[in-house]
Amino acid sequence: MLTTTLAVSLTVGSAYAQSQTRPQPAPKDPVAEMLLSKGERYHRAPDSAQDPDELRQTQALNAEIVAQNDLAENEDRANQSAQAEAQRRWQAEVDQTEAQARADRDRHEADLRAADEAQ
Repeated sequence: MLTTTLAVSLTVGSAYAQSQTRPQPAPKDPVAEMLLSKGERYHRAPDSAQDPDELRQTQALNAEIVAQNDLAENEDRANQSAQAEAQRRWQAEVDQTEAQARADRDRHEADLRAADEAQ
């Protein structure tokens, strides 16, 4: 009985492990599927088959896009740095305000104790 239970456990465990290690299907792109269903196909022509003027224009546009992306990335870094600095200043102000509030509360409680002792 124990060997049967052990054999069943190993078989079920092995099947479960295999089902968990199967690669998950890649998520499908609904836009690409829609375009394919409408007969759209993209086949990049080799550079030799393209008009030289068109190729130069494409390369110039690509270079402009890369430059704009680099500029945007640098601006993002600068903005993130400025945000981090503003966050640091804000947190320092919060910490200072909380420390002042604790000191004021402690002073008030000490004044109350002194007043109670004086009575």
